[in-house]
Order: sequence, then structure tokens, then C-alpha cells
Amino acid sequence: MSAAADAGDMQAWLIASTSLQAILERQEPDAAGRADLRSHMLGACEQLRLGWRSRTGRLLVSQNSDSVTGPLLRDLLDDPHPDLAEVFRLTESARARVLLDSLSGHFHGDSGDAAEAKTAEQVLAFPPDPDPNPLRREMRLISAVRTIDDDTAAARQQALSTVESMYASSGTGGFHGGAEPTALARVQAALDPDEVLVEYVVPYHPLHPALGLAALVVTSQGVSLVPDLPLPAGFTSGFIGSYAIDGRAPVDASPMGDMVTSARQAVQGQDPAAAVEAGRMLFDVLVRPVLDEGSAVGKTRWTVVPHRQLHPVPWMALFDAAGDPWLESVAVTVSPSASVWALLAARPQADRSAIALGDPLLGYAGMPALPHAADEVEHLGTAWREAGLHADVGVGAKATLTALREDGPSAGVVHLATHGTFPDSVSGEDHQLLLSMSAGSNGRLPAALLRTLDLRRAWCVTLSVCNGGLYRIGPGDEPLGLVPAAMEAGTSTVIAAQWAVNDEAGRRLMTEVVDHLPDSDPASALREGALAMMRAGAAPRDWAAFVGVGSGRGPR
Repeated sequence: MSAAADAGDMQAWLIASTSLQAILERQEPDAAGRADLRSHMLGACEQLRLGWRSRTGRLLVSQNSDSVTGPLLRDLLDDPHPDLAEVFRLTESARARVLLDSLSGHFHGDSGDAAEAKTAEQVLAFPPDPDPNPLRREMRLISAVRTIDDDTAAARQQALSTVESMYASSGTGGFHGGAEPTALARVQAALDPDEVLVEYVVPYHPLHPALGLAALVVTSQGVSLVPDLPLPAGFTSGFIGSYAIDGRAPVDASPMGDMVTSARQAVQGQDPAAAVEAGRMLFDVLVRPVLDEGSAVGKTRWTVVPHRQLHPVPWMALFDAAGDPWLESVAVTVSPSASVWALLAARPQADRSAIALGDPLLGYAGMPALPHAADEVEHLGTAWREAGLHADVGVGAKATLTALREDGPSAGVVHLATHGTFPDSVSGEDHQLLLSMSAGSNGRLPAALLRTLDLRRAWCVTLSVCNGGLYRIGPGDEPLGLVPAAMEAGTSTVIAAQWAVNDEAGRRLMTEVVDHLPDSDPASALREGALAMMRAGAAPRDWAAFVGVGSGRGPR
């Protein structure tokens, strides 16, 4: 397996890994021997991963690594007394590794080849769905973006090889080396006494998108495992597997996925009672067993690390058994991995100045004006002035990429209220924000360009955009789209919507959030904003739409 990794021979590597898994399954129950074999296989995965310099290559090797780490994780979780540090290491090894590499300084820019973006797109792009009904769209959100073994496989492999060769010719561009997942002890040390990090674990299985669910509960005082979280009675059967139709992106189906899809539809619907019932169902599955374990009781700041089909869960819309919103007692943040959270939480940020851009001129994109977005960013300027803080506000023709480039590097808070486009048929690189045109800019800000901006002083970037928080999940549980791109640009938290939000409802929520943000942190400000709207009678689809992704922390 190591020799195949050295040679970069992915096919030989997969054959060797399958043989080692067979050995693992047949081996006598010698805990030390099994642990050594798991460690060797994990090391070989890392060896192969680090051989790729392109973003596309690292994503695709993560897809193959899933087939190794999944059985290893299942083998470890079958142990009646698993080593929790090893459980943590294994699950972190298969989460958001490309993002972690980039945040850790191992990415040194694109290849510089003008054809790279178009060629890379061929690897993870699919024909658009001719009938994008709401249910099918929700099903795509819970499905991993990945290559499929059909008549397009050879062309996709050729495109990948072409992209990788561009980096071989570029000299310094691409990834060099990589970041190891953060040690469990370091995550514990980074947590405050009132914080808990809950890492959900859904081990990969080639025939089942969500076979089993467990949770690692991490606090500064200790670590525990909550195994076998049960699904509701109505979501224990049905079609299980993945399917692709006419070359379109594969769709994953499982009882867990059905639960998430059903809950998202209810929360976005017109029936508040159905939304509360869906929130209670999610709470009973994802939160109650963690509280029953004991170590999370009394913690008022939760960071949840979803896995696989759990990423689109409407985390802000959960209700406890009494029908009370979970937000009444906790502030919630989502993070792509515990390692990413620890890295973002450690970023030194103290600047409270802001830049707010809204209601750009979007005639070039055929998009209507957003008058409430203009009110939203003007309100931020007023709130900042009243707090004695500096804010640069740009509305209409002044809401440009040029303004963001000039004022973003000095801002602690970046607020963008605009339209965006989020095509389902691509991997997230083409997800984009739309700003006013200006000299040298066509107004479009795709994810690939967003990650190149300098937002290293920002502790909060708000994407007040319909669907702005809809990051897709790629191979290796990798987040794709605008949210991880903003993190790569430098911010430690992104506040963004998980579904389409009415312009007026978005303005009301963001107004409340902005009022709390100058002397607070993203997680607390978003919580207060959501509670204020809730108490004013707003529906869950409006007050629970936005989620904070990242560290959730503000200046310290």
C-alpha cells in the first residue's frame, strides 16, 4: 500500500488497501495488532493524499480514502471499549482535509494556467436536473458530490490528470505538504468551560450512505462517546443506496437522509406546528442522547461538527421535548471539522471595524433590486457609529468588488447583502455572489475568487444572500462553495442562510444580529437575533434560516 502511494498508482493502492482490510477482518482480536494495522493504513492514505498538488486531485483521493477509513472506523467503533483518541483521529482524518490544508498555509495559489478552471470543472460537474423540484433539490443537498463509475469516468480521469500536470509545470503553485488533524487534547485545551464540541460520526459504507450514527462529546473536562444514536420510528426503512440518472449527479438515499430532508421541508413550510414537530424530532435524535450522557449538560455554547448527510440539518430550528426552542438555552455554531474549529478559534482577531455592501446594481445579471438589503447595510453603519466604531458602507453602484478589495483587509466584520447564484450541477466553485460592476470587475464573485481575497482580520463575514450557506459536501466530507471560500480568505466565522429567505425577513433578522454584534460574537449575536424575531411572531423558516459556520467566537 505504501509502495503504491509512493508511485502514485491509485488503482494498485486501492487493491492493496482492500487486501489489508481483509486481513483486519480475519485477524484475531488482538487490540494492539489491530490498532497498528489501522495506523499503517491511515498513514498510507495520508502518503497518497500528499502526493497531489491540485485541489481537484486532493478531493478525488479523499473519495478513495473514504473506502479505507470507513471500515477502519467501523472496526474501531465495534470495540466495546474503543480508544476515543483514535476514534477522533480516524474521523478527523476523513473530514475537510483540503480546507484544513489551505487554512494551515499549505496552498500556494492556482497553477496560473488559464484552462485550469474549465478543465477542473469537468471532474465534478454534471448535467443540470431538468426537473429541479423542491424535494429532489433537498435530496441533492444531503448527497455527496463525487465522481461516478459510468461512461464519463475516463474523461473525468483524463481531466484530473491534465489539471495535475498544470501544477507540475507551474513550479510553486498548488498544495505543498499538508496539515495533520488536530490532536484531541489540543481541541480540549481550546474549549472554554461553557463550551462543548459534538462531533457526529457516520462511518462510510460503499452500499449505505448513512450506516450508523454516533457522537463524540468533547469538553475541556473530558471526552465521551455516545454510540448508536437511534432514528425515529418513521425513518428506519426505505430505499438505501445511491443512484444516478442520465449522467446527472448521484443522489444518496437513506433513512437518515429522509429524516433530514423531511425536517428541512417542514421548517421551510407554512405550518409552524409541523416545523416545531420536525425540530423536536431532530432534537430527540441529535441532542437528547448527548445531554443524557451528562457532560454537555449546562454548556451554553455548542459547536456541532456534522458528518455526511447531517450537514444540511436546520440546527437553529431544534425544539426540546417541551416544545421550547433549543436556542433559548444555547448558542449554536457549526464547523466542518474539529480540526478546522480549533484552527479558526486560535486566530488572533481584535478589530471591530466593518465594511457593509448591499443592494448592488445587478441589471447585467437580470436580478431585481433589493431595497431591504440597502436598509440592512445602512443600519449596520448607524449601529457601528452609535457604538463608536468605524464602518465603510456601500450601496448600489458603490457595492463593488473593488470596495471589498480595498476595505476588506482592515475590517473585523464584513457584511454582504445581495443576490447569488448556486447551480446544483457543479461542485461549488461556480457558486457566486453578485456585486456592482466596476473598473476591472464584472461584478461576479465566485468561490474561487472569494478565497483569494484578504479577509484575515475578519472574525465575522455575513453572507446575507438567499442560500448563501448552502455549501455542498464533496469527497472526504469536504465543504464546497462560498462558506469554505470565505474561511480560506481569512475569516473565522461565516453567517449565512441555509435556504431562500424573503428580503424583508432577512432584513429584520440581520438588523437584530447587527444590533448585538458590535459588543458580542457571531454565535451569540445570531442567537439573539433569532430569538428576537421568534418572540415577535416570525415563523421558523425566517428566524432559523441563518447559521454560523466556523469558530463562533469574536474578538478576545
